[in-house]
Amino acid sequence: MEKQSVDSILNRLEHSSMFHLSLGSKELFHSNFLYWLSIVDRDAFLSVMHGLAKVEKFWWEDSYSQDNIEVRRESRNFDLSIYVKTYTEKSKKGEIREVETWIPVLVLENKTKSMPRHDQLQEYTAKAFNEWRRKKPNNQLATLWEEQPISFILLSLFTPEDFTVNCTYTHKYSKDEKSIHVEANWEKNSYSDLYKFLSAIRIGEEKSLNQKILCDYCQFINALNNLAVNDWQINGNDSFVERIYPWAIEGYTGDRQVKLRIDDIRQKVHYAQMEKMLHKKLTEAGIDATHAKGETSKTVMYATNYAHNIGILEVSITFPKGKDSRIFIQLQGNSYCHAFYKEKGAAKQLEKLKDRLEPLMDFDENKNKTNKYPISLNTNDLYPGGVNTRAKNKLFKNFKYYGDNFIYQNVLIPQGVSVENVIDAMVEDTKKCLALYR
Repeated sequence: MEKQSVDSILNRLEHSSMFHLSLGSKELFHSNFLYWLSIVDRDAFLSVMHGLAKVEKFWWEDSYSQDNIEVRRESRNFDLSIYVKTYTEKSKKGEIREVETWIPVLVLENKTKSMPRHDQLQEYTAKAFNEWRRKKPNNQLATLWEEQPISFILLSLFTPEDFTVNCTYTHKYSKDEKSIHVEANWEKNSYSDLYKFLSAIRIGEEKSLNQKILCDYCQFINALNNLAVNDWQINGNDSFVERIYPWAIEGYTGDRQVKLRIDDIRQKVHYAQMEKMLHKKLTEAGIDATHAKGETSKTVMYATNYAHNIGILEVSITFPKGKDSRIFIQLQGNSYCHAFYKEKGAAKQLEKLKDRLEPLMDFDENKNKTNKYPISLNTNDLYPGGVNTRAKNKLFKNFKYYGDNFIYQNVLIPQGVSVENVIDAMVEDTKKCLALYR
């Protein structure tokens, strides 16, 4: 996208009241807006949900009164959801009484600052189904799921074209392990889709406050979507420093997106794309890697994060085999590090593994040059090099600490190295670590 075009988009954001109000809770803000719409105009809200879910009407709209339909935000980890209140009869000591149960009939997952993950959608599908099936006979679940399913909606600022939206779940019941198998398709929507459906509704007279709020919000999300599609997409040939971490360029003080406080979203979208590149290259190299998502049991895990206003991409490998310690290949900004992690006693464990980890780390004191990093990074300078006078163990004076459980060495990626060079380096280092593991 040409610079002038980007500037025109940023001008729209800069003059949008809704954009500035969103900065306090950037991702939650959009779910809150849809929730607000459900309060000020229920019909308009349902019209937007019809568009996002790609249905003319939901099965539950004519079956339940408004008092028995509830829109929820941030409930059960669902960004936005709709529940209906059902009643079932329960007999106790000859007395029959009605039992009230709320079940989900729509779940919307909103991704503004990261790309969607299929494993997360699988988790939400299972969670929603297990709420939906409450008070229903097991032998009728399959039929009821066909007739009265949950509508699943994925709303994302940036979703890869090949992203899989089909999810499955197997519910086992009874002592002889009878089961039913259900499928759910998440309807994939971009913020361009949301803009289209919102632009088609009216929630008051043209000059009414609510309609002005709606129009301003529409302009805001349309501008944000244009940035994501036209300015935030990366490819392997891009220069890493210039595209991902321009702060490494001497004299750089930030651009308009930094000043408008959307650089964090831009970075998270960038790192989410690099995470996808990394996973693809690990798979092509025959490496079975799993998204970390809080797990600690898998041999190879990858993840993105964000700390100190800088994106993070990492791979970690269990080492030694069967232990609770890990080697990390971590990228943050233009810092590329080899690290050793153990929740307790990291230095003591690393001392025991010194000889085995020689291919990955330099243990010689006052070392400035290194040959332990992939050639694709085009650097052999340890940063900052020299003795760490604050090192807690004399063997690790050439290392740095992050707390007591993370010990690392790093180099700085220079200009001229491409995004693909960096991803290739992480895959090469992962292979090296797995060779040590085996």
